[in-house]
Amino acid sequence: MTTSSFPNRPWNTGGDSGTTTRPGGGAGGGGAFIPTVIVLGVLLFLFVTTANVWTEVLWFSQIGAVRVFWTQWGAQIGVGAGAVLLLAAVIWLNMRIAYPSGGIPEPGAIQNRNLDPYRDGIRTYRKLAFFGLPLVFGLVFGAGVGTQWRTILMFLNREPFGQTDPEFGLDIGFFVFTLPMLMMIISFVIRLLVASWIVALVMHYMYGGIDPSQKPLYFSSKARIHLAVLGAISSLTAAAWFWLSRYQLLIGENDRFSGASYTDVQASLPAREIMTGVFVIIAAIFVYVAIKGNVRLAAAGIGVALVAQIVVGTAYPALVQQFQVQPNAVELESPFIQRNIDATLTAYGLDDIDPITYNAETEATAGQLREDSQSTAQIRLLDPSIVSPTFNQLQQNRQYYGFAQQLAVDKYEIDGEDRDTVIAVRELNLDGLGADQRTWVNDHTVYTHGYGVVAAFGNTAQADGRPAFFQQGIPSTGELGEYEPRIYFGQSSPAYSIVGAPEGVDPWELDYPNDDAPNGQVNNTFTGDGGPKIDNFWVKLLYATKFRDQEIFFSDRVNDESQILYDRDPHTRVEKVAPYLTLDSKAYPAVVDMDGDEETTKDLVWIIDGYTTTNQYPYSARESLEEATTTTNATGQIVGYIPEEVNYIRNSVKAVVNAYDGSVTLYRWDENDPILSAWDKIFPGQLTDMSEMSGDLMSHVRYPEDLFKVQRQLLTRYHVTDAASFYSGGDFWNIPPDPTAGDGGAATAQPPYYQTLQMPGTDEATFSLSTSFIPGGNTDRNVLTGFLAVNADAGNVAGERNEDYGKLRLLELPRDLTVPGPGQVQNRFNANAEVSTELNLLRQGGSTVLSGNLLTLPVGGGLLYVQPVYVQASQGTSYPLLQYVLVAFGDQVGFAPTLDQALDQVFDGDSGVEAGDSDVDAEEREELAEDAKDGATEEPTEEPSEEPTDDSTSAPVIGSPQDRLDNALSRAQQALEDSSAAMADGDWAAYGEAQDALTQALEDAVAAQQELDGSN
Repeated sequence: MTTSSFPNRPWNTGGDSGTTTRPGGGAGGGGAFIPTVIVLGVLLFLFVTTANVWTEVLWFSQIGAVRVFWTQWGAQIGVGAGAVLLLAAVIWLNMRIAYPSGGIPEPGAIQNRNLDPYRDGIRTYRKLAFFGLPLVFGLVFGAGVGTQWRTILMFLNREPFGQTDPEFGLDIGFFVFTLPMLMMIISFVIRLLVASWIVALVMHYMYGGIDPSQKPLYFSSKARIHLAVLGAISSLTAAAWFWLSRYQLLIGENDRFSGASYTDVQASLPAREIMTGVFVIIAAIFVYVAIKGNVRLAAAGIGVALVAQIVVGTAYPALVQQFQVQPNAVELESPFIQRNIDATLTAYGLDDIDPITYNAETEATAGQLREDSQSTAQIRLLDPSIVSPTFNQLQQNRQYYGFAQQLAVDKYEIDGEDRDTVIAVRELNLDGLGADQRTWVNDHTVYTHGYGVVAAFGNTAQADGRPAFFQQGIPSTGELGEYEPRIYFGQSSPAYSIVGAPEGVDPWELDYPNDDAPNGQVNNTFTGDGGPKIDNFWVKLLYATKFRDQEIFFSDRVNDESQILYDRDPHTRVEKVAPYLTLDSKAYPAVVDMDGDEETTKDLVWIIDGYTTTNQYPYSARESLEEATTTTNATGQIVGYIPEEVNYIRNSVKAVVNAYDGSVTLYRWDENDPILSAWDKIFPGQLTDMSEMSGDLMSHVRYPEDLFKVQRQLLTRYHVTDAASFYSGGDFWNIPPDPTAGDGGAATAQPPYYQTLQMPGTDEATFSLSTSFIPGGNTDRNVLTGFLAVNADAGNVAGERNEDYGKLRLLELPRDLTVPGPGQVQNRFNANAEVSTELNLLRQGGSTVLSGNLLTLPVGGGLLYVQPVYVQASQGTSYPLLQYVLVAFGDQVGFAPTLDQALDQVFDGDSGVEAGDSDVDAEEREELAEDAKDGATEEPTEEPSEEPTDDSTSAPVIGSPQDRLDNALSRAQQALEDSSAAMADGDWAAYGEAQDALTQALEDAVAAQQELDGSN
């Protein structure tokens, strides 16, 4: 077909090239396509950004903390933009000074013909160069300053500590608030100077102000003055840095202790003062150079400064350390070590600790525990890290509910008596639904919340080993009274749910199944104020964009009464509302009368401890929060504002998150913390005074576990308060490794335990948090050297904290006394002939034996160890049941179906007290254990109090796919070991059972891995 066939075509081909040229367009007619795509891309980016930002504004507005959002964003943007503009202005000024009139090069540049294109470019695009380049420099060097908004706001709202440092006599607030601000300013000025030097040198070189090819180096008058002024400013900045660095010596780290040492104070500090003077003199030399023109004098001054720093700043301190301090270290360093000890104890709240020498008894006699009846009656037998599968099997109710792997320990008043409690929240678990049930409607509008709590007595169990529940079932019934059971905000809630419906519409949010209800289930409509309204076109579009979910925009279930609930984890909500707090890794649930009115319904809440921290406290030891809080029962991570290391910490806030409506209340717990006072001025109106806490809420506030872990880590060294002894380090301690963790837990610290106990020298038993210590150094000797407990009970009076709350008491065992530590006790349990025989019989009967937490109690004038032993079937429906209790005191070991019997075994047939499980039928429990040894049964003999889950394969592992994969691989490893043992014994029946268990474990592992692969 020829061109002539189309005489009216409005374009023509470009010869043989085949290129088609359209009127008003480029080649191929695509001239507008690329710009259009770019514009659309920019608009899409702006819209997505707007959606993310504005939905955050809606979230903060709904929760009543929009000022927090605008303060953070305003401070970051304002500080960042100010830094960028200031830097750009300084760069522009330097370019303007270095640029010659008319752009004509000075004589020194005539030979630099190779620079002509660059000069011509600047001349041609002068406006772009003079405004674009400064802006680029400003963005590169100044944008990051916005991240320092905390430093700036803290300085502007600083508070005095009322304590002074031992060297300069300055208030501690100077180091915490002012010094970081001054160092930040110095850092920013250095950025300004670096950028200025780069621009000035390049510009003067390009236009002949500097010519390195000439001998001597050529400087024009303008270049000399310009660079001399920069040199003077740089010298003054260096002088300021050396002066401020004197104060930083007090927050530095030495080999043996924190803070300024003898060498720092006697050599480094004077050296920095000298260097300050040197750089002030050099600044004056640069001023002289600017006026008189002797460039060599400036070079000589810089050389003198370098020599002075080498001699005075480096060599002299090294000589003092080598020849004066090291031969006389104890005598010279002791005053500074004492400063470190005193500051550390104060900064970590350890200055009011009561060390007690405890001459522990190691011989057990009849009636020895009679005076410790309060402690022994509440010895906890339920291990919250083991019994979660049992709670799941007996109280899960349906597969779409589940309990956390690590349950919580609390205390509740039951029949007028405080009882240690293991409590769990029945949260929603969408992973339990079948694939055909996972629709958008179900995931986001039907399955929206969990339901109720389950609580069991901590000090006893039923005869068959099941927990003794006092709150259970759906609907929730028991001793806790009426409370709002619906959990819309929890630790495993869906990413978002859309709740609420117009009046008169049948509810569609599932509460729980009920055969007597229409359609076999009870539904509910959320009536609280838990999330932003999603009731108009614009907001629907924003949230559909935020969650990349078009159904939000098109679904009829999104109506005028709808709210969208997201960011539902208690930690996330508190972290966003209080960005200045470091949060404890655990949020624990409590059923609480929040208003103190017995006539109103109680609330289910999450309680989280919030910390204020700094790493600027002079002479205090630094500690890594992540390392100090890692133990075998650590199920979460510290969140919020987390410095790499801290040297000051206060539990300044108790945060309460309502599980129904997600409201966050921050109670001010430490009235004297200056850091919290500063933040209170930055975010006014956020904190609620402790006086507004109800008595019931006060009774559920406890001493935080992560803070206690940090304190005990410090006490491994700082229980030594004599400077000379501290220097030698011969009496340092270690935290014992968890003896129940097996080989893989050898390096993991034993967690502290909440339990009711009476410390020597006190009048009554209290809810406490406790830990033990063993010798430090390079030794595997696991004997007890100390025992630490803190009163974790805040009392039950509204707005008034128990005076003894937070009181730390340390028992120090005499060095010539040998008391077994947790590792030795666990070894004795495992090596005891009767114990090993009984437990091996259980294992051979097709059961798995689980060792519970090993508790230590100072009773009977000595140290009592108690460990529950759980048994679960290796196959089929499997969950742990309490079958035995191990007890040790000195060299005596007790092993019986109940704690009461085990205590009597240890103490010559009569311990003198009744344990919490004294009314349990020990014979029935023994019969169940015998059945387990014979492999006769894997089920409890009595029907559970609530219908167990209809999942008959195995107790589900609640958690992430990675958790389920790890669990399956662990079971596979155990099955391989069981197979090998059975083959060696010629027990082919056991071998077949182990192989079946291996097959099931591998199938579970494959399923979990596939889910992981699908989510990546």
